[in-house]
Amino acid sequence: MKKALGVFLASALAVYLLTGTAQIRPGEKGVIRRFGKVLDRLAEPGLHIGLPWGMDRIDRVAVDRVNQI
Repeated sequence: MKKALGVFLASALAVYLLTGTAQIRPGEKGVIRRFGKVLDRLAEPGLHIGLPWGMDRIDRVAVDRVNQI
């Protein structure tokens, strides 16, 4: 029973830590907000590994598209 609980907790922790990964597509930049404050650096296209959910948030912005009204 204790072993199963330990495996479950370790799995849950691993899944939580994986929430800090984000895929930024070509033509996009990622605006990183840590605890709501915008950081000076941007996430480049590719795999971004940051802090888990609740600490970091990445907003993807398409920089190669022009919108017209």
